[in-house]
Amino acid sequence: MCDTFLGCHYDHNDIEFQHVLHAMEGCFKIYGGKKSQLLDFVPISRPFLKQHAQKIIDVNEEWYGFLMGKVSGHQKASVADSEPRDFIDCYLAKSLEEPDIFTIEDLKYVLSDMFAGSTDTTANTLKFALLYMVMNPDVQEKVHQESMRVVGTSRLPCLEDRDKMPYTAATIYETQRLATIGPSIPRCATVDTTLAGYSIPKGTNVVCNIWSVHHDSNLWPDPERFDPSRHLNDKLEMVKSPHVLPFGAGRRVCMGETFAKMELFLFFSSLMHRFKFELPPGRESPSLDPAPGFTASPFPFEVLVKEYL
Repeated sequence: MCDTFLGCHYDHNDIEFQHVLHAMEGCFKIYGGKKSQLLDFVPISRPFLKQHAQKIIDVNEEWYGFLMGKVSGHQKASVADSEPRDFIDCYLAKSLEEPDIFTIEDLKYVLSDMFAGSTDTTANTLKFALLYMVMNPDVQEKVHQESMRVVGTSRLPCLEDRDKMPYTAATIYETQRLATIGPSIPRCATVDTTLAGYSIPKGTNVVCNIWSVHHDSNLWPDPERFDPSRHLNDKLEMVKSPHVLPFGAGRRVCMGETFAKMELFLFFSSLMHRFKFELPPGRESPSLDPAPGFTASPFPFEVLVKEYL
């Protein structure tokens, strides 16, 4: 991701990369707390939460400061008519053509959204996927067998295999539905409108309840059951549903969607190809409920990992 967005390829132990991880983890941790939600949705609480509000400001300054430092470096090193090296170069080129639309101020938010959409949410989706695999070993075995048929034993899955592995894709899709990593999405009404008989003035903040759509029994028979086959047709082809919205919908769909989908398939299929995941002997079944936070994540759980020979 750093390579794609910022043009920086880090070793995991690199000091600057560890700074990136620390800054991002700080953002997700503080945004997911109850105090942050009170600040957002209960304005009357703000005079009593000034210290927490300052923490948010400090975390933002650290994260955005890092991103804008990379942008500034790109601006200084930019050479006209040269091939773009990464996302920042592409954006800067567009900003020269349409400066009123592609502003430098907006770039830091775009970069932040891209990182958020393909890190925290992706990691939590993978955690839930592993949780569902240990709780549904029959599904895990089907995913593994599909991978072996398509990929074989000489390599790991690649993106070109994705269309040939519908059951694996359906398993990821069902994970996104059942886990609902982003259970609610805040939006702002841009015009006066009416919805279900309610008047919504322009400028009103609204929250879309994605969780309710993903768990609606009118749309999904036995919605709490993990069942990838519900996304397969009679020809065993995966069929997408307009009622599965892990990245939102419309013009404000998550900018990191394409990148996150690539990551999810590559990581999940590679794990299922090489390893078998089980509950450790004698351990109680982990909770399937999400832990509270800005995005949904499973409570900590342990798995036994066995490598296929």
